[in-house]
Formats: sequence, structure tokens, C-alpha cells
Amino acid sequence: ADLREVDLQGADLRGGNLQEAILLATDLRGVQGMNIEQLDNQNPPYLCNVALPESIQNIDPDRDCAILPSVLVERSSDLSLERARQIVEEARQITWE
Repeated sequence: ADLREVDLQGADLRGGNLQEAILLATDLRGVQGMNIEQLDNQNPPYLCNVALPESIQNIDPDRDCAILPSVLVERSSDLSLERARQIVEEARQITWE
């Protein structure tokens, strides 16, 4: 799943499968039922500029920013690496209040 710049305010992610999802500039602060295992498992989601819920500690919200351009290119045959880098850099400029 590609969850770039998605507002999941109020979503219930209890038991949700986020394996290998792209969470780029995604606000997860208002979600319900999310646990650390959904973000730290064998095939974790890719995180870059993610606003995590207060209940989630010890996860770097930018842990995958460096590899995300390559992941985007791998998943989209019509996307150049340069454009993927731009997408990630633009998403990193989004700030959370």
C-alpha cells in the first residue's frame, strides 16, 4: 500500500497489516489501536517523515528515508530515481504541528 500524505485521523488500525506499506509524510497521530509490532516486524512498512502516535516509542519516524527513492522506483516502472528522490525530499519538508 502507498500511504503517501494520507490523513488517517480516527482510523482504527487494530490488527491492520502494514507490511511493506509506504508511509511517507503520513500522519498517524490520530489513529486508534496501532501497536509497535505493526511498525517493527519481519516486513515492516517504510517510514519517512511519519507523525507517530504518542503510544509508539523507540521507532525512528524517518528510518527509511534514504532507501525510499529506490523502493518507489521498484514499485513504479514509470518513475525515475531522480523524480523519486524529489518526491521523498518534498515529503520531508512537510511539518507536523
